[in-house]
Amino acid sequence: MLEVILVKEVIAPIFIVVFSVLFYYGLRGTVKKLLNSKKGNVGDKKTVTILLLTNSVSKYVIILVDILMILNVFGVDTQALIASIGVLGLVVGFALQDTLKDFLAGIFILTDNLFRVGDTITINGFRGEVMEMGLKTTRVRSYNGEEMIISNRSITEVINHNSSKFSLAEVVIKVDYHQNVDQLMEIMKIMASNLTKELKNIKGKVDVWGVTDLTANGISITFSVKTKPNMHFEVERQMRQAIKAKCDELKIEMPYTQVGKSYGKRV
Repeated sequence: MLEVILVKEVIAPIFIVVFSVLFYYGLRGTVKKLLNSKKGNVGDKKTVTILLLTNSVSKYVIILVDILMILNVFGVDTQALIASIGVLGLVVGFALQDTLKDFLAGIFILTDNLFRVGDTITINGFRGEVMEMGLKTTRVRSYNGEEMIISNRSITEVINHNSSKFSLAEVVIKVDYHQNVDQLMEIMKIMASNLTKELKNIKGKVDVWGVTDLTANGISITFSVKTKPNMHFEVERQMRQAIKAKCDELKIEMPYTQVGKSYGKRV
């Protein structure tokens, strides 16, 4: 009799827990393998996003099933309990409408492919990288380290900076009016050709739009080039550095504001 009780009420719950843990890790490995076989990229952003949501959902489902199975081992009428949970679920559902909205919104974000973990997005004027997607909230971190945690139901409009096939880098420089514009444009075209060979993460050649503005500070000349998605900031920094170095080499003067000093004697 003691052996029967030992097997039923001690070993059986342990077996259920161990089996559930193995099943969970096996499920996670299978999902990852299937997704990788379709994408061919272990680090794919969508793969990471789906895995995070799958793990989050599967944990709760497995825990709930474990509890019901263990209660059944101890003789609890789980069918009646499930029926009671169903009625209770309706009551809780009304009380937790916002949580359910977050859950459904999270699913729609994934299925509609609005954004993924690792994408750079803008929500409500806040721009940053998606660090984590959960059933209830999404965590976004800006470039200065700030984090915004927003409920999924509140995400109504999103700008995904990774969704396009390219970004556009634009650099505007100013030169003095005394420069010969025709000669200057020939130099700028050669400079753009060299930048096309030197720059990384660009798609196509660097273009010179020509004189794009005439201001009190000088003549504005604009360079532009298509880059890989979300790489335009880095390319713009490289372009500015290269253009400034070349202008210094060729003695092309760039205007700047000078602050004068007064040496007069007060009266």
